[in-house]
Amino acid sequence: MALLLLAASPPVMSQGWNINLISTLPDSEAVHAVDISGDYAYTVTTSTTSKLHIINVADPSFPVETGLMQVASNYPYALKVEPPYAYIAGGDSGLIIVNISDSSQPYAVANSPGLAGNVTLDGNYAYVVNGYLAGLSIINVADPLNPIPTGYISVEPEIATSLEVAVDGGFAYVADGIGLLIINVIDPANPVRASGFVGSGLSDARHVALYDTLAYVSSMYTVAVINISDPHQPVQVGEFTEDYPVNELAVSGSHLYLGEGYGGFKVLSLTPNPVQPLLVGWYDTEGIAHSLTVKNDNTYVADWSDFSIYDCSQALPVVPEIPAQPPSEFILLQNCPNPFNAATAISYQLPFASQVKLNVYDTSGRLVSTLVDGWQQSGTHSAIFNGSNLASGVYLYRLTAKQNTAVGKMALLK
Repeated sequence: MALLLLAASPPVMSQGWNINLISTLPDSEAVHAVDISGDYAYTVTTSTTSKLHIINVADPSFPVETGLMQVASNYPYALKVEPPYAYIAGGDSGLIIVNISDSSQPYAVANSPGLAGNVTLDGNYAYVVNGYLAGLSIINVADPLNPIPTGYISVEPEIATSLEVAVDGGFAYVADGIGLLIINVIDPANPVRASGFVGSGLSDARHVALYDTLAYVSSMYTVAVINISDPHQPVQVGEFTEDYPVNELAVSGSHLYLGEGYGGFKVLSLTPNPVQPLLVGWYDTEGIAHSLTVKNDNTYVADWSDFSIYDCSQALPVVPEIPAQPPSEFILLQNCPNPFNAATAISYQLPFASQVKLNVYDTSGRLVSTLVDGWQQSGTHSAIFNGSNLASGVYLYRLTAKQNTAVGKMALLK
C-alpha cells in the first residue's frame, strides 16, 4: 500500500496548512454541489425545496448572489455548467437543463426523464449515471432545448450502483459501487462494456477522477490508483488511505483535490510520482466538504452549511522533478494488486544495464508466460501480467539479470 507523503510537517493546532479562507457565503439550506464558469459560481441546495444559486465571484473576497431558481427536484445531486446552460442531475426528476445566459434570471428549458445521480459533459453529450438503478444513460444535448436519449447500458451485477462518471478518449469511467467499470462510448448510441475492474479497497467505489493514464477511484477511506493506459486491461498500481471518507475527487493541472466531509479538503501534488501523491495543503472547513471545483489558484467548496472560497496558491507550486538515480540494489517487488483478477503489475529495480528475463511459472514449474526478454537500462521497470486465460491459483514470477535471480509469488483469484 502506498503511503500519502507530506511535503513538510503542517502545524498541529491550525485550521489549515498552505490554504487560506477567502470568503464564505452562508446558506440556510444544504449546499450540495458546486461548479464554476467565468466569473460565476453555481450551487444547488436542498431543503424543503431545492434551488439553483448563481453567485458572482469576480471578486472572490466578496461573492454576491445574483440569481436564484427553484429546481423541480426533491434532491439535486450534482451539476455541470457549460454556458449558456447548466445541467442538473435531479435524482428522480431526471436531467434538468437550465438557461443561465442571464445570471439574474435562470430558467429551466428542458428535462430528460429518468433517474439522474450524477452528470458529466463531453462534446454534444451528457453522460448521466443512474445511482441505484445502476446504469449509464447518454443524452444528446446538441440542442439543449430538445435533449434526446441516445444510448444506455446497465451495470451488472445487480448489487452494483452507478455513482459517478468521467469521460475521456471515447471511454466512460464509472465508479459503480463495487469497482471501476469502463465503457466504450465511441458510438454513443451503442455503449459497450470494455472492462470491469474490482481492485483492492474498492468494495464501495463512489467517485472517480482522471489524470493522464491514471484513474483515481475513492471507496470510503481508500483511494485506489489504476493504470488505464489500456482501458480493456486496467491495472491497480497503488492506493492510499485517508482519515475521513472521501466525498469528492477532482483533478486540476497536476493536483488532486479530495473533499473529505467533516475532514474538510486536501490538495495533493501528482508530481513527481502520481502513484504516490504528495500532500501539499489542507483546510478543515466549518461544515461538511461535500463538493468542490477549482479555478486557477482558488478552490470553491459546497460545504453543506455554506459556499466558501479558498486560496490554495501556497499549495500549488509544482514540485520539481527529481533526477532519477540508479537503484543501489537488485530488487524484485511484490506484484500489485495481489491477489488479482485478471491483470497485475510486476515491478523491479536494476542497479545496472543488463540482459533481463522475467518469466511466470505455475507451481509445477511449467512456463506460462515470458513478460521480458531483452536488454534494459538501469532503473525501475514494470511489466503487466494478464492471467485472464489461466485458472485461479498460485503462480511464481522469476527475474534474472546478470548473475542475479529473484522469485516472487502471486495469487490469481477469479
